[in-house]
Amino acid sequence: STNEESIALLGIPEGRGQEYLALRAKAEIELIPDKQKLFPGMKETLRRLSTVADLIVVSNGNSAYLRASAEYMGVKDCFRHLEGFREGCTKADNLARLMKQYPSKRAVMVGDRAGDMLSGKANGLPTMAACYGYGTQKEWEMADKQAHTVAELEKMLEDFCQA
Repeated sequence: STNEESIALLGIPEGRGQEYLALRAKAEIELIPDKQKLFPGMKETLRRLSTVADLIVVSNGNSAYLRASAEYMGVKDCFRHLEGFREGCTKADNLARLMKQYPSKRAVMVGDRAGDMLSGKANGLPTMAACYGYGTQKEWEMADKQAHTVAELEKMLEDFCQA
């Protein structure tokens, strides 16, 4: 799992992995006011898009962190669902489960990392790379479409919703 990989990579002593994960989760939430921010224009984009589409987050992050972060940034109400990491599940697994839970005629996976593109493709979805995010050019090239700004992504998604 992702957590086991992190524990091994960081050299956390055997038997202390859960303690580390609990401390990390606590620290992530405590740091939200100091470190968390949206890309410029993203809040307005999320508000507009949420009026024409069901927005769902599928993340490898901690669920409590996702909720707290979205709440702090004032965008929690833009999302139909916020899905964090589940032990024993891949992002593709979580996406597949959510697609069954929230069936839709059309869906698209938007992300900035290879895992996002691979998860979307594994579930038969078109993919869009947010190239202003944290990935690399190589990861973004895996996507069907690339957006280099928040405004460009918003336009692509509006076009997708209207097609």
